[in-house]
Amino acid sequence: MVTYGGNSRLFLALALAFGLLAAGLTWFGLRGAGSSAQEATPVPTRSVVFAKQNIPPRTVITETMVEVRSQPLAGANPSAATAVEQVVGRGTRQTILTNDQVTFTKLFTERAEAGLSFIIPEGRRAGAIATSQLIGSGGLILPGDRVDVIAICQASLANATQPAPGGGTVSFSQHLKASYVLQNIEVLAVDQLLSGTPPPPPSTVQQATGGGQQQPQAVPTAVPQVQPNAQTVTLAVTPEEALRLALHDRLCEFTLTVRRFDDTQLPSVPPAQLNYGLVQ
Repeated sequence: MVTYGGNSRLFLALALAFGLLAAGLTWFGLRGAGSSAQEATPVPTRSVVFAKQNIPPRTVITETMVEVRSQPLAGANPSAATAVEQVVGRGTRQTILTNDQVTFTKLFTERAEAGLSFIIPEGRRAGAIATSQLIGSGGLILPGDRVDVIAICQASLANATQPAPGGGTVSFSQHLKASYVLQNIEVLAVDQLLSGTPPPPPSTVQQATGGGQQQPQAVPTAVPQVQPNAQTVTLAVTPEEALRLALHDRLCEFTLTVRRFDDTQLPSVPPAQLNYGLVQ
């Protein structure tokens, strides 16, 4: 009789050995994979603003048009915005396509660069009136100031009378009335100088030195220069105010009074009247 007891024990020993070998290889493999994962360098990223839709040129960007995404540093444009607040309210120079990075080179630096329509407050229109140094507070009005508009209207009357100082009445033929047409109105532009336009570069003057030589010295300019010879002032008015302004512009003369920077009061001031051309 042939017995297989010896062979069975041999096969069992070999199976056990191969099993231990496989387990050891698996353990070393998992350990190596874990070490590789721990030793792998993370990919550097930064926040970048992307367009969620196509944005045409000369469009004011709103929050719904853009979003912030994490972008690998290697693929992030150096001039791309990193926060939504940096681009909302800015005008676009060119088309920005969906999923494009929003770079500052595609935006206007100042809203005034994009033109008058970009600086008009929401719900208002731009209305211009003629001005001079006398009308425009000595020619000292600047874009961004707030003014009151006074209309001075003249009318010819027939059979008009007024009380006489000594009693009775006197007739007059001319009537002049000054009244506030608009109050607390923002100045958008003086001539072609728009609100938000950067000031001109510093000018230079000649300053005498100890040796008698003239040396140029920079004179910093903190605000845009006034336009004393300006011919027009453009105001931000509501549609209803635009109608009043247009009507008075045909029949009356205007005077602009500049408000203090923090004055927002709207006082009720009755018109001032003057009757002349008196007839005894």
